[in-house]
Amino acid sequence: ETEEFNSEEAYIKVKTKALYEATDFTRAFRVSENKVEDEFLVHSWDTHIVDWFFYCEGDLVCDYEMEKVGTLAPDYLKSGKPDPHGRVAPRQAGYQHLLDVEKFETDGEWSVCFELPDKTIKLTMDGEPGTTVHLFNSYTANKKKTRRGIMVRRRADKTTFRTEYECVRK
Repeated sequence: ETEEFNSEEAYIKVKTKALYEATDFTRAFRVSENKVEDEFLVHSWDTHIVDWFFYCEGDLVCDYEMEKVGTLAPDYLKSGKPDPHGRVAPRQAGYQHLLDVEKFETDGEWSVCFELPDKTIKLTMDGEPGTTVHLFNSYTANKKKTRRGIMVRRRADKTTFRTEYECVRK
């Protein structure tokens, strides 16, 4: 449901309750000429692994020291056993399609860039303790083409992904 809308300020805030069991989402966007501000709050009744995704065409440029990763699937997905709440999820749940995965860990603000022929998309996210940023390739509509992506993982009962996307024309 829409909580706030202001067309003059190019702002909208929406909320959904229990989209996933006992988890509410609130998301707000503010759009300006070359920027989008995105605030995504995930609030659950219990501590969970919370994954935030972003995909973009272009070359992904990251200035942080990276570490190779095998799979991003949480242990309960890899094993096929129930999660801590007794739920059994589909095996791997799509994480097996994330390729060439690398990660870095940070508690502070961080940023990466997607370089395209005519522009650079700079993504900057506020930090929170225990943040792990994963960079990967993934398939698009078929296995003939891949695109770059980011997955930010936190373990929390409440977390906010405050992100700014800035487009810089070349």
